[in-house]
Amino acid sequence: MRRFAPLALLLLTTAARAERMADYPPEVRAAVAGVCVIGTVTEIEKEPVQAKPYPGATDPVAYTVAVVKVETNVHGAKNVTHVRVGFILPPAGVAARYQLPALKVDQKVCLFLTKLPDAAIHLMPGLSPPVENSDANKAVLDAVKKLAPVFADALAALKADKAEDRAHAAAALLTRYRQSRYGGLTVEETIPAEESKAILAALAGADWKATGPFAPLTALNLLALNKSVGFNPPQPKPGEDAAVLMRDEFKRWTANEGAKYAIKKLVPKAK
Repeated sequence: MRRFAPLALLLLTTAARAERMADYPPEVRAAVAGVCVIGTVTEIEKEPVQAKPYPGATDPVAYTVAVVKVETNVHGAKNVTHVRVGFILPPAGVAARYQLPALKVDQKVCLFLTKLPDAAIHLMPGLSPPVENSDANKAVLDAVKKLAPVFADALAALKADKAEDRAHAAAALLTRYRQSRYGGLTVEETIPAEESKAILAALAGADWKATGPFAPLTALNLLALNKSVGFNPPQPKPGEDAAVLMRDEFKRWTANEGAKYAIKKLVPKAK
């Protein structure tokens, strides 16, 4: 099972770190982003914005700001026509191998953004680079757009007719709820009981041999279930199918100890 690094830390991605870590898959970038939109860059503001790059930072950073016209709101930008996106231009003559790309006027792009708390701009986190809105990336953008109804109405998505759609919604929601976007500055908050039960039921009915960023095994890993809640992670013997064993234990658990389990989401700790 693949583990993803906490998103908040990625605002400070260094070259050495970038060498060791891969970008999030686009669907995961969309799920963990504070805002995900598809649009067109209409302007690069003439004056940079000075802002602290993360809570607690001592020194501000000069951000070049692109104005992006929102054409598709995946989530986080309802009734918003434009977003301002800050990025850092590399010094002249310096190769920026691990720098996030500079945005350009007329560029069509899918953006995965986090809001700077002390400035009216958004940033592109370190392992969530934008995706060009092009024919070559149509499949990727379709996968990202598929998340829009999930985050707009979670319960409706969890009650979809097809089991695979319910499982997809459950995994996407768990990715959003349980993948930390705030570093260590988090507390847990219980989600509504009906939604929690629907997520667990959708996972129990999923194809546990499915792969990809929203695979059931990846979603289960985010829940971090253990013996303290009555879940007994199986220890496969040679020749045994780990996915099948995990599925069977998860189904057993949801029908017993897990019947009263409440999923909790990570939220920012109050200042």
